[in-house]
Amino acid sequence: MAVEKEYVAYVDEYGSVIIDYDNDNFEHSYPYTTKNLTELERGRSIGGPELVKIHARLQKAISARAAKKFELFMGCLGNGITVCNKAVMEGGDYKMVAHISPEGEVEWYVAPGYAPFEAVERIRREADLQRNKYEVWWQSLSPEKRYEIELDKMSPAELVEHIKKKQEGKTDGVH
Repeated sequence: MAVEKEYVAYVDEYGSVIIDYDNDNFEHSYPYTTKNLTELERGRSIGGPELVKIHARLQKAISARAAKKFELFMGCLGNGITVCNKAVMEGGDYKMVAHISPEGEVEWYVAPGYAPFEAVERIRREADLQRNKYEVWWQSLSPEKRYEIELDKMSPAELVEHIKKKQEGKTDGVH
């Protein structure tokens, strides 16, 4: 008799469905893989053919999200790189797809599977370039300047907490 086990289904930023059936949260995977997963659903399955059907159903739903027309556009607006689909207009402008921060972090504004694989690859390459540029710049700064920037990035609540810890002699790696 088959035993039901829990599964968690995810989609990656390329639109591929991945199912965690052994409940290890992809501990065997690279951090990049697990960082960019979006949970789709949780359920129970006996595995085998039933799990294959679940995967096919979810992959079909993700594939339906794909943009009918897609033309990648990237523009620098001073706070990183704005990524758009030039083939689709929304509110009088190109449809926003993602934003790449100066630090190289990607924030997606569309559901996984919307952008074609090639566009996601190009966005990831550009994010890697931004991250490398940022690291070179960051390393060129004096420790005092880095500390100033770290403090500027803190919210008022974080800053108050940091000051309290500093007064107690606990700074969690920040000067």
